[in-house]
Amino acid sequence: MRSSRVRICVFVAAILPLLLLPCTAQESAGDFSISGTVVNSVTGEPVRQALITINGEAAGTDPQSRFLEVEPVLADSSGTFHIRGLRAATYSLQAEKPGFSTDSEGGLKLGPSREGVVIRLTPLGSISGRVLDADGEPVANVAIRAFRSRIRSGRRELSQSNSVNTDDLGRYHLWNLEPGAYCILAAGRSAETRAYVGQGQSVAGSHEGFEPVYYPGTGQKVSATPIKMVPGAAFEADLQVVMQPAFRVRGVLRGHDPTRAVTIQAFRAGVGISAARATVNPASGRFEIHDLVPGTYVIRATQGERGAQARAQREVRIGGADVDAVTLDMASGVDVKAVVQSHEPQTGSQQEPQRRRSFTFVHLYEVDAEDAPKPFVGSPDERGNILISGVPPGRYRLEVKSDGYAASVLAGGQDLLRGGLLVVAPGVAPPTIEIVTRSDFGAVTGTVADENAGPDLWALLAPVGAVATPVTMDVQNGKFESKRVAPGDYRAYLLNSLDTIEYANPDVLSALRGGESLRVAAGESVEIVLKELAQ
Repeated sequence: MRSSRVRICVFVAAILPLLLLPCTAQESAGDFSISGTVVNSVTGEPVRQALITINGEAAGTDPQSRFLEVEPVLADSSGTFHIRGLRAATYSLQAEKPGFSTDSEGGLKLGPSREGVVIRLTPLGSISGRVLDADGEPVANVAIRAFRSRIRSGRRELSQSNSVNTDDLGRYHLWNLEPGAYCILAAGRSAETRAYVGQGQSVAGSHEGFEPVYYPGTGQKVSATPIKMVPGAAFEADLQVVMQPAFRVRGVLRGHDPTRAVTIQAFRAGVGISAARATVNPASGRFEIHDLVPGTYVIRATQGERGAQARAQREVRIGGADVDAVTLDMASGVDVKAVVQSHEPQTGSQQEPQRRRSFTFVHLYEVDAEDAPKPFVGSPDERGNILISGVPPGRYRLEVKSDGYAASVLAGGQDLLRGGLLVVAPGVAPPTIEIVTRSDFGAVTGTVADENAGPDLWALLAPVGAVATPVTMDVQNGKFESKRVAPGDYRAYLLNSLDTIEYANPDVLSALRGGESLRVAAGESVEIVLKELAQ
């Protein structure tokens, strides 16, 4: 009996020092943890059952031991989470929950453990409403599209973020909208292209339609009023449409691939939105487009992805009857060529400007596009020749980005620098674009005379009589300057923001207050004083 007591005492004496080790010694063996809460960034309330994903990176270069895999965890009903069993490393956490934007907390270096970590999730917003006709009756199966409205480089861009259809009571609900500005459009009946076999396919309710309407009630996107969504907001936006007789366009595709899906669209001229239902027989190529109210349309058929796309399009005018026998010949994209001549300014006794190598890029933006279009881009070779491959038929706005400035941009008699559009016909390469760039910039320096204008200011030089690139200058201590101003006539304005004004839009500029007129000559400097805010 005595020997058993001795063995027990020896065991207790051996394990007691381990039990009394400090917490940091246990953690050095790899038992670190991170704990914290997930909260609503607006209300501060806990966000329940948010999913927490964890990524860890330990010291070292071996990928197998450097990047750590950790199982995700769920926050509990009080928004609290606890992640145990972590090695000494640097961790980043990401929380996500339906109805909230995803957010993360990074740079958490363990050793010791971390407590009190707070991840703030921003609640998403929603826009709801009804679509009614002129008699107050609900309109069902209307395609409602939400376009995110952003201003980039002075131009408003609309990119589609969500799309739903109205129910039988004309109601719609757009959800999970991040903070920002949105334009809401009743585009038409739920639009899609359906393939069929046999003689044909009927489309219900195709005898009447309406013109696309942006909230609060305009047919042009430039006149649409963006809805400014703040975190967690719920906005009501009703739309009224005017129903009228609708007609069809019937025709046939030629040169298409019957084994691949084809999309047929009808873009209303000046709107850039396809809002019509279409049916197509892939075997015969016969198609019908429904729901078209009187007006001018660009009818387009598309197969394949960008860069390897076949397309056909044709302008059609609809009066008071159906349009038949429209033929669409599918064609692959063509090569658009441009040549750049770059000149140095004249010096001394030179009679002609010196030519130089310029770093010039050409961007082609499609005009008839539903979203903010991604440009087709080309850059010059050593001889100044530019080739942009696979450009499908359509109308394009051209931008020249250069280390100099575009003095002239011509194509087949079209002045692309002053509002002209490059038209690419099916299977036919357009005329070569001739670009002349120069580097004889002028300079503009100025001061702000308005002491109450505020701290965050910008000076804008808006070209007069030409579609040149506007010049923006940050105001520092009441002064601004740019040494890269293309020669020409300008109107200078003082702005308190560049993100909220379409300064590349002439209609918007015409509504600004004040401003100073100036002319910039090559190689010369102009001084101006801006006296008041233009907004």
